[in-house]
Amino acid sequence: MEETHVATWNDSSDHDDSFAVKRLMVILARCPDFKASLLELLEKHNLHPREVREITSKNPSCFILECEIVRARLQLDLCPSHFGLEGCQKLGSCNKLHICPRYVHNLCSERQCFLGHTWRTNHNNIVFTQIHIDTLPVSIIHMLVKLTTRPPQLSICKEYNNKQCNNPNCGKLHICAKSVLGDARTHHKKCQLNHSLMTQQCQFLFRTHGIATNDSQINVVTSLVSDSPDLSDSKPVTPPQGEKRDKVTENSITASLNKQKRVRKKAKNPANGRPPLPADSSTEKSDTSNKPKTAKQLNDALPDRLKGVVKDASPDETHEKEQIKTEDFFIYKTCWSVDVLGNVDIQEICCDSVEGLCAKEATGCPRLHAPQHFQWQISDLVSPNWYNLPVLHAKCLEISYCDPAQDNITLPRLDPSTQSPPIDGLLPILGRDVWKADFQKLELTNSLSDKKLQLRRLCTEPVADLNIMASNYIWYFLDDSNAWVPFGSNAENPYAKSLSAKIEKHFSQKRCQKIKMVVNNHTYILDFLTMCQANEKTNTVRNVRRRPGHHLDVKKETPLLPHTWTPMYPETQMVQFLLSTSSSEYLKIAALIQRPLATEGLKIVRIRRIQNPQLWRNFQCTKKSLKADSRVSSLEDLQVFKSIRSSLRGSICSANFDWKDHEATTNMKYGQGIHFYTDPSVACKNIEGYRATFQYLFVVRVLVTSKTKGPILQPLLKGYDTVVDNTSKPTVIVKCDKNHYYPEYLITMHSVI
Repeated sequence: MEETHVATWNDSSDHDDSFAVKRLMVILARCPDFKASLLELLEKHNLHPREVREITSKNPSCFILECEIVRARLQLDLCPSHFGLEGCQKLGSCNKLHICPRYVHNLCSERQCFLGHTWRTNHNNIVFTQIHIDTLPVSIIHMLVKLTTRPPQLSICKEYNNKQCNNPNCGKLHICAKSVLGDARTHHKKCQLNHSLMTQQCQFLFRTHGIATNDSQINVVTSLVSDSPDLSDSKPVTPPQGEKRDKVTENSITASLNKQKRVRKKAKNPANGRPPLPADSSTEKSDTSNKPKTAKQLNDALPDRLKGVVKDASPDETHEKEQIKTEDFFIYKTCWSVDVLGNVDIQEICCDSVEGLCAKEATGCPRLHAPQHFQWQISDLVSPNWYNLPVLHAKCLEISYCDPAQDNITLPRLDPSTQSPPIDGLLPILGRDVWKADFQKLELTNSLSDKKLQLRRLCTEPVADLNIMASNYIWYFLDDSNAWVPFGSNAENPYAKSLSAKIEKHFSQKRCQKIKMVVNNHTYILDFLTMCQANEKTNTVRNVRRRPGHHLDVKKETPLLPHTWTPMYPETQMVQFLLSTSSSEYLKIAALIQRPLATEGLKIVRIRRIQNPQLWRNFQCTKKSLKADSRVSSLEDLQVFKSIRSSLRGSICSANFDWKDHEATTNMKYGQGIHFYTDPSVACKNIEGYRATFQYLFVVRVLVTSKTKGPILQPLLKGYDTVVDNTSKPTVIVKCDKNHYYPEYLITMHSVI
């Protein structure tokens, strides 16, 4: 279902002069440098200076007036979390643009960029509407945003080097600054910072900034320093706490480290092919010479508290130490299913890793290590790498794949809030799209069917005297009733009963050769290449499938929250989601109220779904208890309507309707409680300021068991939970128990009269 996360905007921005604001923005967009004088606006566009001054004063985020010159400006920011590892997780409260920052500055040429190259998304349209530029052409919006934002530049996170950065969406490299600005292949043993460019965070930022990483690590670092000026501005060395940091010291540190890198480079590749001469007395005296300083001299030039960081070593000794450190640190020995990359020499799961402890784990196991006996992986068909899917997606695939009748399955979207590894590393590949798995072709296809990924399943290696259900494959054939029947299920002799196991053994040993089978005096030829069997006498051909047996317990549990809801953080109490006008959910609600509202001169502006887990659970628990109550003869779950003032929207969405707060000042005609209406047009009339520019209508789900005709002052005391105006066909339903109703949708309406 298509929907858009939208913030709970204050609709006070939808004032009467919004048309004038949009008109002025369109006019300035056509002027040179997006500016014009008050005289030009009066003479060419008939805009009075007083009107222009009023518009600019009310909308400082869109215009600026200086010296009788009006200039359009946009206070728009690109959402940094959108191009972070976890993506933007504010779930509707983000008012920044979601688009590729490199595309804004014409730097991204990737056709299927996972950050998006579309301006007119549902989220961005809401942001554009708030600042009245939603009617501007895309080319003008692109130009305005480009003028007010800076091109993205990669840099090293200084807070991370100070061990103070805990932001999972940090847009800077989390890597030791010394290893980049000094020598990328060396690091101190006591340093606890990251020294590898192959981490998920680094690889994600490299792709976001369009930096290729298929070269050696030292070449990548050299490219980074030359192409990204911000890297040289990083401060790799931090003074002790309590000492004040000054710019001269920081600049001298950075300059010294850059000089150290150049000295090391010359020491490894001398111009004349000879090793560098040791520093002698003549070299020390000639400070004004053009000869490069040694590491010792650079170390002496540093402040006293920073001396001892650099240490001279011979080229042979340095090379030997670098080899040891590279071998110990950068080579990943054993591959686990929780890692992003799942490349293994033997395409099986190590049984010892599942059942106990693998003896080869420290030295390097050629098989995949996993907590279960199966694992699903994907490949992008471009690189030779295979990537592990998270546990949730792997189980969804496994459960469906064990059913021979299943041809495909739609996988759930990646949800970064679950923190299920290796979800962060898969975001650049899968994004937040919906993918469909084809078990026959072993492929994943996205929602637009313009991108495909290869799919494979790994299972545990065969072990003698150990029955592993995930590794036991069953062979099926399609019978005349289109049902998949296991081989040997209807056979009489013992040979035929174990036919599926014999087929599997032949398949694993001689996959390219056909197998002949005799079952109940019928001879069949099974071809593994076409996955079909043919009867020698009748030439009847049947499809054949090879699937693992059912080994996962599928527990059918009633979901606590509706499946149509968008995932929320556990700590989030309430979220409003804007429904897309093309979604089936929007069309269903609109069809319910559109005609009654049209008779009252009202038009739907937007429909939001209210997601309040606590209120929803209270409502469902009440419904469940009423069903189980033997005294309740009937239970109705109705959709009713309630129109309210603008100031009450937030409190109702957060804490539900409360008749003591929301209707204490109104005439409670039928008794104490919230007066809901079965007709939305009647609901809109029973509100103060009926002809206001914008009105708000709630669609509410109400539980009705015992009802009586009002008015009744205190219905609960007399054993009634509902008061109505007509027991046979009520138009007014009065409720006073908050657990008996739930605000489901909030509709913003506009008066067209």
